[in-house]
Amino acid sequence: MGTRIDLLVQMTQDEFDGTSFNGLSLAKTLEKLTFDQIASKETFEKYSVWDITLHLAYWCYYLTRKITAGGNIREFPYEEKDWPTPPADGTEDLNSGRGLDSE
Repeated sequence: MGTRIDLLVQMTQDEFDGTSFNGLSLAKTLEKLTFDQIASKETFEKYSVWDITLHLAYWCYYLTRKITAGGNIREFPYEEKDWPTPPADGTEDLNSGRGLDSE
């Protein structure tokens, strides 16, 4: 894989769960919230933080897969669609990251 593509993939992963260019990564931001806050759909858009996190994780996965031509990346652990449905009781999934890290 070319150096530029490697850099782009690394930057995408860092913004999600590493050392973000713009402050805290998404994963570090989520650590500061309770599960009830993350699961709540009492927002203007009616999306929970969990919904948005899965949406962002899917697009991170999708774009990484595309720019690496399928490369050596793990399968996405949820539905492969724009807005994956969070599990009914996602406490364990959310606490474990359930495959949403960059490893």
